[in-house]
Amino acid sequence: MARTVPAVLSATVADEWGIEASTDAYAMIDPTYTIAQLQAFMATYLVDLDDVVDGVIIRNKISIIPAIPTELKLTALSGSRVEQVGKLNFTPTGTTKAWALNLPSVASTTLTGDRLTLGTGAIATLLLLLTTVQTLIAFANDHSQEIQAFKDAFISFNKKRKQLHRSSLET
Repeated sequence: MARTVPAVLSATVADEWGIEASTDAYAMIDPTYTIAQLQAFMATYLVDLDDVVDGVIIRNKISIIPAIPTELKLTALSGSRVEQVGKLNFTPTGTTKAWALNLPSVASTTLTGDRLTLGTGAIATLLLLLTTVQTLIAFANDHSQEIQAFKDAFISFNKKRKQLHRSSLET
């Protein structure tokens, strides 16, 4: 068994006042494990963890940390800003509320004026991937409701700047 896939096993613990803290256990996983085997191991880990904390475990997750593909760009393009966000809205099953995928630092090449170009190019390719149910994966919202169809798109600006008084010391 070659344990070659980096992962993080996370649990969030709440105390009697409802204050939350998380614990992360870093691991190397055998890539031949199934998801069911990982879930079973996580259940064992959580039972053991529960025995050593007085708080209640309210959330948990396993994060697999794949290597970044080598064909991705190595540096940010000039003029890129994570505050400029493209939002792709979808309709999930079982709800009338839309779910949006955020595209921080949306590429200027995907814009026509101040709008996202949806019919062709990179956005169209991404939309096809997101809305086509694969054998391995179906995209869903944060309540595990699979997305059904693309609804609409828009550009927004999300403030990400650090506050000056938090990042500097004046004497």
